[in-house]
Amino acid sequence: MNKIMRNIVLLGIVAASGALLYRFGLSDEARRGVRAAARSVRDACDVITDQVNAMYGQEVTEDVSDHQNDVLRQWEHLGF
Repeated sequence: MNKIMRNIVLLGIVAASGALLYRFGLSDEARRGVRAAARSVRDACDVITDQVNAMYGQEVTEDVSDHQNDVLRQWEHLGF
């Protein structure tokens, strides 16, 4: 429990430090850059999420190469 509280306090300190740095330590141009970077990350996450959701429920089958079959037989021969 002590470790959890320490981590929560540490996370709070880091978040508060980041907010203070953003508010008082950055110029307007730097803030615009941070916002643009955050927007870019959010857009990339949205694209990835949409692609994963579009693939949900689709079964992907691949042909197993001869080499893979050989390796699988060797593992089975070893008892795995």
